[in-house]
Amino acid sequence: RQHIVDLIDGFKTDVNLQVYSGDSRVTLPKLFLDEPDLTIDLVLIDGGHEDQIVSADLENIKGHFKVLAAHDTYNPDYPNLRNIVKYFAQKNNYPVYFLGEGIAGTTVMLNLGV
Repeated sequence: RQHIVDLIDGFKTDVNLQVYSGDSRVTLPKLFLDEPDLTIDLVLIDGGHEDQIVSADLENIKGHFKVLAAHDTYNPDYPNLRNIVKYFAQKNNYPVYFLGEGIAGTTVMLNLGV
């Protein structure tokens, strides 16, 4: 966790960086319960890869982000992951971009409504 903070600090001095660790199905709802109007510029959720966890993470962050980044969307161990992300993006009219293939494939989703 600290290495992420150190890395960001090396790029810009006026960064408001918050790192939350724990079960994202708990930390995300609590965050927005405490601050219901919070909008986050860039979100990277590195949570569980099981269908239910991915779906819960997406629903919990819905409406609270400008840019959402995800990885492992081409990981053959989780073949449904990309479909869940794609369905969520379409259902909520979020443009979604799947970049690169392989295990480190990255996905970027935009919330143009905030």
